[in-house]
Amino acid sequence: MRIAFVSPWDVTDADAWSGTIAPMYAALSRHADVAPVWTGDIPPAPADRLLERGIGRLTERTYSPHHAVLSSRRRGKAVAERVVATGADLVVAVAASTDIVYSRLPQPVIQVGDTTFAALLSFYPIVDQLHPLAVRQALRVDRDARRATHSFAMMTDWAVRALLREGVPADRAHTVPFGPSVQPRTLAPREPHDKLSLLLVASDWARKGGPAALAAVQQARAAGHRVSLTAVGNLPPLPDWVDARGRVPRHTLPDLYLQHDVLLELATANTAGMTLTDAAAYGLPVIATDVGGVSTIVRDGETGLLVRPGEPCVDDAVGAITSLVDGDRWRSLSAGARAHHEASLNWDAWATRLLELAVDATGSARTA
Repeated sequence: MRIAFVSPWDVTDADAWSGTIAPMYAALSRHADVAPVWTGDIPPAPADRLLERGIGRLTERTYSPHHAVLSSRRRGKAVAERVVATGADLVVAVAASTDIVYSRLPQPVIQVGDTTFAALLSFYPIVDQLHPLAVRQALRVDRDARRATHSFAMMTDWAVRALLREGVPADRAHTVPFGPSVQPRTLAPREPHDKLSLLLVASDWARKGGPAALAAVQQARAAGHRVSLTAVGNLPPLPDWVDARGRVPRHTLPDLYLQHDVLLELATANTAGMTLTDAAAYGLPVIATDVGGVSTIVRDGETGLLVRPGEPCVDDAVGAITSLVDGDRWRSLSAGARAHHEASLNWDAWATRLLELAVDATGSARTA
């Protein structure tokens, strides 16, 4: 079986799509004959570029050409030609609904993703900034892409439930968790530090729950617990007691995971988060808000601790932090996190499951 791997992301870019594309493509290539089909060079339709500029100037909203109908039709024509050139039997479209939606591909298509556009509405602040015209077009593109797709391999149960609400049959929507964004190391059983060291990775300080994390650690410290906080990402000014690193290269994340005891991610919205799968690969227990797809990646009481979002978040997080000062509980969660990585949250497991879906899809196409 030959597979066309369609994506707007470069398969050699280690940072593409939060660090997932390169290891995803590499894993699939270890198990199958895969041809990359890059679509990042296809420009938006001229009309959509004009709308983007006009709406940006005249309103406080934004317009996304990459999720618009005319641009999707332009992409579809180019993608059809590129897929034909690969001689593929199957198309795997990774974060590429706008690439395949109007391609009219004869091959069955498996979409790989972490959410649907409708699920992001009123959930991710950046989506709420879109102009109503952009929202209507994105919803239409998503709807049409569902009709052009044989099956879906989604990162979390939450994303699968979103597809079911949008009318996708249950036998076409599958949970296939992703692996980590950074390569895991062979680990001996880990031991916690004398002072519980917490790590916050915040590309978006507000959405990633930076204020709640800061408050929870501050309260734990005020109660006399020996805990510290390191924060990396796009950070505001922080108190002197926080080790604020700012933005760091992805290749430095493994050392950060090994130098800390707990990943703290009190996000207000999260489709899942690659830092969560990274943490599992490094035996790092996670304290996270139970929002979006988090519970597929973090198993409460087994690989980490989930806290309630909203008003109870800080109090719950303080309780979770103080409970992990107990070394035995920390060791149990650390071992559970690594076991979850070995069993499910790794790219070879992802590729194996995807190929099972691929065999089913090509078999269905032959008998149709």
